[in-house]
Amino acid sequence: MKRKMLMVVNPVAGKGKIGEELMEILQLFCQKGWLPTVLTTSAEDGQMSRLRKVAGQYDLVVCAGGDGTLSGVINALLRDGYQLPLGYLPAGTTNDFAATLGLPRDPLEAARIVMEGRRFHCDVGTFNGRYFSYVAAFGAFTEVVYRTSQQAKSTLGRMAYILEAIKSIPDIRDFHITGEYDGRPIEGDYILGMVTNATSIGGFRTSSSLEVALDDGMLEVHLVRRPHDAAQWQTVINTLLSQQLDLNFVDTFKTGCMTLQSEKPLPWTLDGEYGGTVAKAQIGIRKQALAILVPPRQADPE
Repeated sequence: MKRKMLMVVNPVAGKGKIGEELMEILQLFCQKGWLPTVLTTSAEDGQMSRLRKVAGQYDLVVCAGGDGTLSGVINALLRDGYQLPLGYLPAGTTNDFAATLGLPRDPLEAARIVMEGRRFHCDVGTFNGRYFSYVAAFGAFTEVVYRTSQQAKSTLGRMAYILEAIKSIPDIRDFHITGEYDGRPIEGDYILGMVTNATSIGGFRTSSSLEVALDDGMLEVHLVRRPHDAAQWQTVINTLLSQQLDLNFVDTFKTGCMTLQSEKPLPWTLDGEYGGTVAKAQIGIRKQALAILVPPRQADPE
């Protein structure tokens, strides 16, 4: 008797490459003894509620899409306490979380990992009761990901984000943030804040000063102070072009739990999708809460 698989597919993710290889991927799954059911979706539509209703009928869930689609699937599974293993076929524009996990960008190669890989129990972030796989962020450039058109992403790929970010520089403002982590106070004027569990965000490498491990129960925090002169602003632009986040005016630290407050409500992004506008954010982590399939015969992602 074949085992049952639910495959959640976002057909417009990235440049729509998943659609070109979908039949070959399904054939591979069938040959390996699986009976796949396909649920088409996008990161923001109502099909995730459908997933929550039917996930218990399956032995495996496979997500084919970008980081936002994956975030929706993770929320659907964890909210109802499903302990199903999750396969991921990265088909988005940047695929930050997949890069950290060491998953191949080609969907068919990633499908082979789902069939032949091993389970890796990775951490999942929490934000005011919601889950995120790799980033919760506010401030400068964070609207770029969900403001950039699908057409631009399909045509230009990652460069579409960089161009949109550079265009937004004149509108950057700072936010007075207070809070605490591990009993330590936080206070400052920041143009950007990111709480991450990945080695790259939007295609940018995160600070090399923080050791990233996906199963250590810790999040990496980057708070960027507003540049004070033209030279520092040029450094910001160079950072966008070089895709390296190391700056000498970034406050960085690791934590498993933190609170951030702003004088006025701030819009946040969660895994590249709009995450709501709040004045207070309670951010934490569920250690090793998600069993995701990663390549065999290699060290755990770090």
